[in-house]
Amino acid sequence: MAGGIVQVAVVVRNVGSGAADDVALKIRPSAGGTLGGEDPGALPMPAASAETEDTPFWQCDFGSLWRCTYGAVAAGGQAETLNLPLRLPPASARDVVTMSATVSTSSLETTTTNNTDKVKLTYTAVADLAMELLFADTEVSNLGGRSFVQARVTNVGTAEVADVRLTMDPPPGGRVQLENFTTDEWQCDVSAAPWVCTRGALAPGALAYLNIPLLFSPGTTGDTMTMTATTSTTTAERSLTNNSAETTFRYITPEPADLVLLGMDAYPPQVVAGDEVSICINVDNIGGSPADNVTVRLPLPDTVQPVTIPGRSRVSLRSSSQAENGLEVGRRHGMNQPVRPTTLASWVADGSGTLVADQPIGAQRPRDRAGI
Repeated sequence: MAGGIVQVAVVVRNVGSGAADDVALKIRPSAGGTLGGEDPGALPMPAASAETEDTPFWQCDFGSLWRCTYGAVAAGGQAETLNLPLRLPPASARDVVTMSATVSTSSLETTTTNNTDKVKLTYTAVADLAMELLFADTEVSNLGGRSFVQARVTNVGTAEVADVRLTMDPPPGGRVQLENFTTDEWQCDVSAAPWVCTRGALAPGALAYLNIPLLFSPGTTGDTMTMTATTSTTTAERSLTNNSAETTFRYITPEPADLVLLGMDAYPPQVVAGDEVSICINVDNIGGSPADNVTVRLPLPDTVQPVTIPGRSRVSLRSSSQAENGLEVGRRHGMNQPVRPTTLASWVADGSGTLVADQPIGAQRPRDRAGI
């Protein structure tokens, strides 16, 4: 059967009545066992700070024999637990391998008979799914808005599972934003609660994840919404205690809107009289609240006048004395309607005049970007 990585925890205690000035640890990994992970080597020293200045830490070198050192351990005290990933090679089911460790100190000990311990590891073929809800953006505007969570299923066992089923109870007031929902190898039904997604086999040590974009209705500041997820399989598992996870979202009062003019482009950059120039202006709302009735004013030289673009019926221009020497564009739309950068109008390098966009184009959500 295939090998894999197991976590080994080494605990060193001082059960004597005097302090141990230092600790030296020799670890003999099992036959064929190596340190799990990439680029094994000496464990790094923690960053210096007032809190860590007098705090002992493990330093290790990994060869055929692993050697680690630690600082002083007070009488009755315990060194920080040393957690090491051990990668085991392939073997037959029910094979047993042994790993041992011996500790020493330069301080006088009453006895050394308890300075060595060993652990036996048995190769077994058993599946075990573990459920996690990760990277959740748990703060949601009370005006409603977007959020995100990743559902991750890992086979932490040593045998393949034939299938994976993911059942999720959505947070109250939340739904999946379908236009941004990519299922990849999953087959999902999120039309009603509970949300259910299924997929095929999952090898030992492998993981499968599902990125879930959420859209929340408006709510009351301080209210919380809990989402739970449970994974299951038709394959027998070692344990079911790690098959569920949950995360909690909370409504907050958002920061005000904050508009930023990202830039303006013109094409072509060089013209002669009578040429048309397309101008694109990008505006971003980096605040926490929608920006209603957004207006962009573009002053024009006397020799330039705006014209409508044929075929763009959503934008119309008319003469107005309200905008002084320029173009003024108003935007208005619902909170959950996306805004994409577009070119609004062309300009002719001839004549003069001041016009206003007659078509209301919408308001922006937080972090939305609009273009004209």
